[in-house]
Amino acid sequence: MLDQVTGYLSNVLITDVSHIDSDITLKLGEIKLWVHTSWRLEKEGRIVIGNDNLVELLYHEDYKFDYDASKVFIKDCLKGATIIDVKYSDFNELILLISNGFTFRSFQTNGDEEDDADNFQLYLSKQRFLVYPTKVELEDLGQFYRG
Repeated sequence: MLDQVTGYLSNVLITDVSHIDSDITLKLGEIKLWVHTSWRLEKEGRIVIGNDNLVELLYHEDYKFDYDASKVFIKDCLKGATIIDVKYSDFNELILLISNGFTFRSFQTNGDEEDDADNFQLYLSKQRFLVYPTKVELEDLGQFYRG
């Protein structure tokens, strides 16, 4: 079922980016990807920015502008680009290769592979995939779900 999830993410346009903080939501047309493990943007093998940078800025009042500017920067890096390849590593990393040269990587930081916490969720029109370290579940969201 993981191949089905990564198939939904391949060759799709990122139409919006929201909830940029310790987690992040990528809108891919009618599909929504919610990542709530640690994440970062990389370019040319270097880390550009990650969720830890935002959390640090958020809790320092002196850096409020930097926090807001960082969120705009992240949105500008991703919105309008296409996911050209998707990988899911043996270490439960979701790796999205983006058309503009960026790589989006989500990853666990604690080595805990218990099944009670999913790594990310992929929302379709009336269903969602919950991707855990050792399994993938498909859940029906019902006829009244609006995304």
